[in-house]
Amino acid sequence: MKHLILTVAFGVLSCCHGNAQTTSVVGTISAFKAEVTEIEVKPDGGAPVAFKVTGDTVAQQVAPGAGDLKSAQTIRVTELHLGDRVLATAEPGTKMLRRIVVMSASDLAHRDEADRADWARRGVSGIVATKTADGLTLKMRSLTGVVETVLKVNPKTAYRQYAPDSVRFADAKQSNLSEIAVGAQVRARGEKESDWRCSRAGNRIRLVHDARRW
Repeated sequence: MKHLILTVAFGVLSCCHGNAQTTSVVGTISAFKAEVTEIEVKPDGGAPVAFKVTGDTVAQQVAPGAGDLKSAQTIRVTELHLGDRVLATAEPGTKMLRRIVVMSASDLAHRDEADRADWARRGVSGIVATKTADGLTLKMRSLTGVVETVLKVNPKTAYRQYAPDSVRFADAKQSNLSEIAVGAQVRARGEKESDWRCSRAGNRIRLVHDARRW
């Protein structure tokens, strides 16, 4: 279960167990069917998949961003809600739900709200005016006119590029400094100094850029 990153939809995963297969689906709970004790999970971009809940079904909850189950808490299946993000795993060769790992919709909403607040506090955005081996200069509009901000990057800087057909951060792919061109729209988040430099080894500047020129 080391691959557990529920904020990214992996669709339907199958693992061989002898001649049978274990099906795992990462997605969002879209329906509860009490009359047949089933939970429907809808993968991103896929059709809903129904799982049969049994007395042996294990339900666990993890915090948003968790990469494994070390901190998972056992919960009741009745504590699941529509909109929760889950990894559902069936018994080999069946639709019997063996385990469901959840990141609750409310926890994800709180995480997203905190993330937006952090971008507002520590973020900047603008058009790339110049680019060097260790940074970028952004042009930004302000009440006093166009101003410039220098972004200093280092080997720990994380880069993401928005998909051509989406502005959702979840759809952004990993990128690097070489893919950022003059004229690109960039958002950056990091420790704010006079030139947005990483002030301590543990800090990172996250750059999110759009390859389309504005």
